[in-house]
Amino acid sequence: MKNNLLKLIGVTLTASFVLTGCGQSAQTAKEVQAAQETEAAQSAESVQTEQTQESTGEAAESADATEKTVVVAATGASPRPFTYYDDNNNLTGQNVELLNAIFEKLPEYELVWEVAPDFPSIFAGIDSDKYQIGVNNLSWNEERGEKYLFTAPMFKNELIVVANDSIELSDQVSFEDLAGKTYIGSPTLAYTIWTEQYNESSDQDIIIEYNESDLALQLNLVAEQEDYFLIVDAPMYYGYYQPEFGYDLQNAVLSDIGGDDFYSYFIVGKGNEKLAEDIDRALLEVTQEGIATQISNQFLGGDYAPTADEIIKYSK
Repeated sequence: MKNNLLKLIGVTLTASFVLTGCGQSAQTAKEVQAAQETEAAQSAESVQTEQTQESTGEAAESADATEKTVVVAATGASPRPFTYYDDNNNLTGQNVELLNAIFEKLPEYELVWEVAPDFPSIFAGIDSDKYQIGVNNLSWNEERGEKYLFTAPMFKNELIVVANDSIELSDQVSFEDLAGKTYIGSPTLAYTIWTEQYNESSDQDIIIEYNESDLALQLNLVAEQEDYFLIVDAPMYYGYYQPEFGYDLQNAVLSDIGGDDFYSYFIVGKGNEKLAEDIDRALLEVTQEGIATQISNQFLGGDYAPTADEIIKYSK
């Protein structure tokens, strides 16, 4: 009887132990399952968050891209060194690289370049809003000033007269010294207009031969023809044409220029006032940072960049 009782107690205790152990195992399994479910939920939530962030980022980038205002700058890709194609057929030059530097300061715009078929097409394209910016070392005159917006000056010029030995030149010459000689140049150039203005008030005219050839061809004509002369930008002649082609021509500073504006500008179509203001602001920045001078030295062989004070003073 006693042995049977002890056996019964042992069985009971064993059963109790087994039941208790099974309860703990069940509880642990439930806890593991719950933890796994929580981890899975958190992982899914994390993936969803990352996807949402990526989607948001892509949407923001897309929005940034669509928010850019495209502006088309037109140039004739001549004359060198202001605007031209390099040996790799890339558009470059002082005007081109300066405007590129300006638009690096204006991320809200996308700058696109186009080469106009000829010089007058630059203005026609701006008139029709095909182009928004004209880039061709352009000077200001009253007629252009009435039709277009001019940015702050981006180049300060010095003009020289070049001629062969048939014309005697001193270090400086005036229009009066050139009376009776033949000037050649494009009818749209400021230098041609100034020559025409001189003739209107003079007793002895300068003969004008209108010629829209490339500057190199005009210089060849001056070298060959007696009593022919050309008015040309000093940095253009000294920085490229004379060393490149080896011209042996006389040169002298033109002392009494027909206007009082020795600067060149980018022009902008009317109705784009905000664009012109933004270009002015960025041009001032690249000037103050010395970038404009670096570009001038690279392409023009000297510092022909207006100072910050000149940019502010002569802004149109």
